[in-house]
Amino acid sequence: MFITAQRPARWLLTALVGLLCLASLRVPVITLAETDLEIGGTAVVAYADGDDVWLRSAPSYDAAVMNMVGEGTTVAVLEGPIEADDGSLWYGVDAGGTQGYIVSDFLAAG
Repeated sequence: MFITAQRPARWLLTALVGLLCLASLRVPVITLAETDLEIGGTAVVAYADGDDVWLRSAPSYDAAVMNMVGEGTTVAVLEGPIEADDGSLWYGVDAGGTQGYIVSDFLAAG
């Protein structure tokens, strides 16, 4: 069997197509929740892609939304982390005089 120029070209084409397929896969970005915020200290609303974050009446996604807090806002950390039934972690905060809960995914150490 003779090696022709066509065989290496097929191999190279197959390899390039495979690499393009791998490169097109989206890798999810995982945000790690802050779990070491200092009680009595401050935290900054973060990781929200410029959106507002919900300040809730209880540490749960099902709790009523009391207010919206803008990304970049500094909040006072009152308590936490508190683990909800679904495993999410929450902090009790004071945001501009309104006390409530923000999920730890959107808080960074101040």
